[in-house]
Amino acid sequence: MRSVDDAVSHYMTMLHGCSHLVDRVLSELVQFPTIKYLPVLLLVIGLWFSVDWRSERRRILVAGILAGFLSFAITRSMQEMLPERPRPGLSGKFDFHGLFDAGPGWSSFPSDTAALALAIATAVFLTARRLGVLALLWAILVTCFPRLYCGQHYLSDLVGGGLIGAGATVLLANSRWFDRLYHRLAQVAEPRAQWFYPVAFFVMFQISEWFWDIRRVGGEAAKIILS
Repeated sequence: MRSVDDAVSHYMTMLHGCSHLVDRVLSELVQFPTIKYLPVLLLVIGLWFSVDWRSERRRILVAGILAGFLSFAITRSMQEMLPERPRPGLSGKFDFHGLFDAGPGWSSFPSDTAALALAIATAVFLTARRLGVLALLWAILVTCFPRLYCGQHYLSDLVGGGLIGAGATVLLANSRWFDRLYHRLAQVAEPRAQWFYPVAFFVMFQISEWFWDIRRVGGEAAKIILS
C-alpha cells in the first residue's frame, strides 16, 4: 500500500502548476472547515425537519451525528497510539510547490477529517439516496480530495478514515443499543424542543468548525494539567 500511496502523492505533485486557479481553490478548501462540512450538515437539517421523531430517517441521522463524534475520537486516538506517520508534505519525498500548510504535527493515518465527513454523508445516503449521493460526492471531492492534492494525507489515510466513519454510521444505525438510546432521546427531547434545538445547534456549529474551539480549549487545559 505504501508504494500506491507514494505513487498517488507523486502524481498529485505533477498536477501542481497545470492550473493556478485549481491550485488556489484546492489549497483554500483545505483551510475552511465550514466549506467542507456545512453543505452536508444543511442536508441533514433539511431531512430532519421533513419528518418527525417516529421516523426511521431521524434515527439514522442521529446515528450519523453520533458516529461522526465517535469516528473522530477513534481516528484521533489511533493517530496518537499508532507509530507516527509524517504527512506527505513533511516526508521529504515530495515537492508540493508551496500548497502544503504544515499546521499541527499530528500523524497522518487515519484521517479524522475523512472519518467525520463520511460518517455524516453516509447517514444522509441511508435516509435519502439522491441527496446522499450528493453528500458523498461532496465529502469525497470537496472535503477529502484537496487534502490529498495538497499533501495533507496519503490516499490510504483518507480511505482508512472514511471507512471508519462510514462503518460507524452503518453499525450504529443497525445497533439495538443505539435504537434504545434514540428512543430515550426522543422521549426526553420531543417535549423539550426549546432546550433540545439550542443544544443541537451548538453540536452542528462545532461540527461545521471541526470542533476547533473545543480542541483548542482541551489542548490548553491538557498543557496546564500536565505542566
